[in-house]
Amino acid sequence: MRSIVPISLTNFDTFSTIYFELEDIPQYQMVDSAYLFLEVDGAMTGEGFRCYLNEGYNYGPENDSYAIRSYGYQNYSENEIMIDVSEIYYALASRMKENNGIVLEYGDNYFYSCQMIVVYRQEIIAPSCKGKTFFEKKISVSSRGNSAVSPFFLTANANTVTFCVSNLGDYPIVVSIENSPDARNILLDPQRIEILPNVMGVIIPTYFTKYVRIRVTSVYNGIVTEVWYQSQQK
Repeated sequence: MRSIVPISLTNFDTFSTIYFELEDIPQYQMVDSAYLFLEVDGAMTGEGFRCYLNEGYNYGPENDSYAIRSYGYQNYSENEIMIDVSEIYYALASRMKENNGIVLEYGDNYFYSCQMIVVYRQEIIAPSCKGKTFFEKKISVSSRGNSAVSPFFLTANANTVTFCVSNLGDYPIVVSIENSPDARNILLDPQRIEILPNVMGVIIPTYFTKYVRIRVTSVYNGIVTEVWYQSQQK
């Protein structure tokens, strides 16, 4: 599930400030990722677009907030830029930083509109196989960016777990497994596979934990996959 965030935008010569109220975002603590979408006129020039926390009026590289920064990249068309500001959002939502908004630097570039979208954590999928020993669930794991993650699957009673991943996109992808004891803390599994376009791959967790999910990444934007989760219990 995703939601558009109400923002206020103040434009200056080479940068803008973007402000939003956390309280305007329903269940803001449950947000998994956050993005800025900019409508632009043509390809980026110079240093392009970059964002960082607004910690005062000392804008530029000397600003300490550059420890948390994001850079924009061209999305599906020359008329759209997407910037992943998830790390900045986490710092604000956790109250680690005072919410003075975000600085968006664009230099010689120009944008017509700016939209902020948050994506919520997906629910845990629990097997609905009462009286059965086999459970299967087919889902789509896709993203307009270069990373996508599935919901967590409850594997507490499973003896065997398998993910079958079909790459429906135009570029190679890498599929990895993330294990978790509580659907919050992540233990990276050593299993990783690369899947070419129009090819299906199979990946099986090495570790046993109560929850498991897959992450799909690519060096290019645009991930489209179909995933079959299959588990078996005695």
